[in-house]
Amino acid sequence: MCENFFVLAMDIGGNVKYSLVYSNNENSRMLLSGQKMVKTLNEAFWDIRLDIEEVVGHLQNLKYVLLSFPGAISYQFSTALQALNETARLIMKTFKPFSKDLHILIMGRDGKFYNSDFVLKYCNEYVDGCFFFDSYWRGVIDMAMDIFNIYSFLYLDMGSFSFTIIPVKNGTIELGRHENRVLSEKLLTIGLTHTPILFILNELKIDGISFKPYAYVPLYTGDFLTAQESPVNDDSLYDKISRFLGYPYLNKSMAYEATFKIKSAIIDLIRKKVEKHIKSNYEDSDVALIMAGNGKYLLYEILEYENKYILPFDNTHTSMGMAYVFLKTRYGRFLKW
Repeated sequence: MCENFFVLAMDIGGNVKYSLVYSNNENSRMLLSGQKMVKTLNEAFWDIRLDIEEVVGHLQNLKYVLLSFPGAISYQFSTALQALNETARLIMKTFKPFSKDLHILIMGRDGKFYNSDFVLKYCNEYVDGCFFFDSYWRGVIDMAMDIFNIYSFLYLDMGSFSFTIIPVKNGTIELGRHENRVLSEKLLTIGLTHTPILFILNELKIDGISFKPYAYVPLYTGDFLTAQESPVNDDSLYDKISRFLGYPYLNKSMAYEATFKIKSAIIDLIRKKVEKHIKSNYEDSDVALIMAGNGKYLLYEILEYENKYILPFDNTHTSMGMAYVFLKTRYGRFLKW
């Protein structure tokens, strides 16, 4: 098949990560990649369309929209079926004017792409969206194998809200078709941005005073790095820690101690989970670690293993992984970036 076309890959979670690829006879080239905050999906898709028009003009041959859904997307709707139905409707509304022949394909846990009509029928019949609503990591892992030429590794992805752990052995992903990753501890809600600390710390003792945090306060990567300095000099961080503990009389020395203990608790939990999965899945304790997501550099810093690799992408690695796998398997074209 010698046609030229555009592919728009979108990973729809807390944010919409997207990548636009132009594919011609010889290879495929990344043209645009970014992410949009989700106020509503309609606004996010419209913003992406404007970005595309600004960079490449009006797309007459946008042929494929590829989708992956982290499990969290279904929480915005009553059912997985409703989430998919509404998403497909908004995509057609937003991008159909670009193309007379637009196909919406959803990535499954097996790394294959399914027509949206089939997925709707499947979800409706089996009331089960797990196979389609928790597959965003799949394309990235296949892409990582080709980039690093490694086929046994532990894939670690620290994103905005979660920490993903996926064992890969001899090119096979060690994850069941419908395995609940939360229950199997392969998905932890301890991301760097907007970290829900209450999932990690039920009690915190600072300067001899015991606190039971009750307020949701977003903490960022920079907050943890700032915690290396004493006392805390960042007024915004000081204010956030004070609100988190519900203690207006917090001094900056106490804020430093609190932030340091929060960071230590997150690091300790990640180390324990990584060690647990290495022991249960690999005979060699020096198995390779491949790291991705906006927290990949912190992971690299805190995990004291020799055999470590970092994917050379920012937060759009999930959408790029989809486009990479789709073009490689269906058209035999390799993605350049």
